[in-house]
Amino acid sequence: IVWLDLRVSDLERAQEFYHRLLGWTYETFEDVAVTIHDGDETLGMMSEVTASRPAAETGAVVYLEVRDMTAALQVATSMGATVEIGPETDEPSGAVYADILDPYGLRIGLVQENPSPSADGEPV
Repeated sequence: IVWLDLRVSDLERAQEFYHRLLGWTYETFEDVAVTIHDGDETLGMMSEVTASRPAAETGAVVYLEVRDMTAALQVATSMGATVEIGPETDEPSGAVYADILDPYGLRIGLVQENPSPSADGEPV
């Protein structure tokens, strides 16, 4: 797991909840989001649902690292997943990410941090 994206209906209340529960601290990112920190480590982002992100999409998205985004998406879609977002390149990090819905409707994020193709026989 390389990133956690929490999509909430009330950003202020959610920040308080996770701060009191886990001690997380935050840094404002744009108007409707904060980055989540646990000590010196950045865990992910918490964002508030808006008109462009309906309440039906609240929840958590876990981002998993893959070695080869193209191969990972080919495997996922061949097994019944659908690509919802991406693949897109994050600036300035250069990481490539995509959101998929697995065959059971669960949203999962994929991240390729260092774009380079996987070798034959290795997991994607």
